[in-house]
Amino acid sequence: DPAPDARLLHDDEHELPRAAFADLPRVHQEVLHLRFVEELDHAAIAARLEATEQAARQRVYRAMQALRALTQQRQLGLDNP
Repeated sequence: DPAPDARLLHDDEHELPRAAFADLPRVHQEVLHLRFVEELDHAAIAARLEATEQAARQRVYRAMQALRALTQQRQLGLDNP
């Protein structure tokens, strides 16, 4: 079973998170792709980004926070003026 956060990027039922993903900054998209599409662990992400493992964990966490925030905004209709 994929992790719950990974399903956000794969499930057809989650159109909002996928649409929000497209609006994320490129750096967030990259780290989420590495974690949930390529299914790399934090150590492998750190190596790929030439960063520490702790920095990789923080980047994944911040990217997920941003994705959740954008998704919630879309759910509430706050993305349309």
